[in-house]
Amino acid sequence: MVNKKKKYAFVAFYPVLPNTSGSSEVSSSFFKYWPSSNKKFFYITHLKESKRNTKFQPIKIIKEKPFLKIISLTFLCFGIIKFLKSSREPYLIVEGPSWILYSYLTIVIVKIFIPKVKVIYHSHSIEYEIRKKFNNKIISYLTFFCEKKVFKLSNFSTSVSETEYKKIYSLYKKKTIIFENGIDLDNIKKIKKKKKN
Repeated sequence: MVNKKKKYAFVAFYPVLPNTSGSSEVSSSFFKYWPSSNKKFFYITHLKESKRNTKFQPIKIIKEKPFLKIISLTFLCFGIIKFLKSSREPYLIVEGPSWILYSYLTIVIVKIFIPKVKVIYHSHSIEYEIRKKFNNKIISYLTFFCEKKVFKLSNFSTSVSETEYKKIYSLYKKKTIIFENGIDLDNIKKIKKKKKN
């Protein structure tokens, strides 16, 4: 029987569990408080899991290397498509703080197999601005191209502040929803307590 419920596939291209960075904390907190039980988080990681959680689907790589991430996208997308294909209202929620090429390729692949999927791009920053400062012109241009495409392909996209809202509109002519990065304070307290002990 076809599952008519909405399904939400979250995707990130960095370790989400265990929480080892600000990005992973923002992403896992966002997932935790998303108002649905019909959800699953797919992510790429080179870290060992602290404990198994059926709501999280890690795709393992040996090292944090771009070419390994590109290769692992096949397995990542396969898992997402398998999870969403039975849903009448499938949603793909893309977490922002990683090279935008991964996000773009994932959206394109999932849309090929599930054209009706709705995409939410949870942007944590404007990546083009970061790449422009720290990378060469080729990477910067590719980032600009992919980021523009990701905003265009997304049904909904976010920005973390009014300043970024204006910059995104100036760069890509895309209106976003202002949604500040948030974290689970209870989880932060647990981490602090664990480190103290």
